[in-house]
Amino acid sequence: MFGILRKVPDVFWAALIAAALALWGVKVANRDNARHFMRQLRHDKDEKAAQRLADLRRDVYLHAIDQFVHASSYLSSLPIADLNKADAAQPLQGFFAAAAKLQMVSEAKTSALVSDLIGTFSALHFKLIGAAQPIQQVLSEIDFYTTL
Repeated sequence: MFGILRKVPDVFWAALIAAALALWGVKVANRDNARHFMRQLRHDKDEKAAQRLADLRRDVYLHAIDQFVHASSYLSSLPIADLNKADAAQPLQGFFAAAAKLQMVSEAKTSALVSDLIGTFSALHFKLIGAAQPIQQVLSEIDFYTTL
């Protein structure tokens, strides 16, 4: 058996060993590349998730700011608003809905602050309705006497 192996030229053995080393090197390189690729995929997945959350928050925050402006405008025009309408507080509904969405996508601290803001707006709304009652009474009397 060893006699047959001794007849094989040294060049063949060198080529066989070189091929085995090359195969081992390719396997090691492929394994390292696969690890790197998986690490990059995890990073990209995390980045995309963070970007989606940031985009969602941006959209919700912008809508909440818009509704906050509408609600503030409504509160400032409360003395001249017709409070006898069934939908008199409708401008605040958009604000409350936007604030609820904001609480869903924000951090806990921000959510607590939004909850405080909702409470403040509600209390202010009721306080302003009470303060606007004399003005509403006068406007009602003016409307009554002008329709006669």
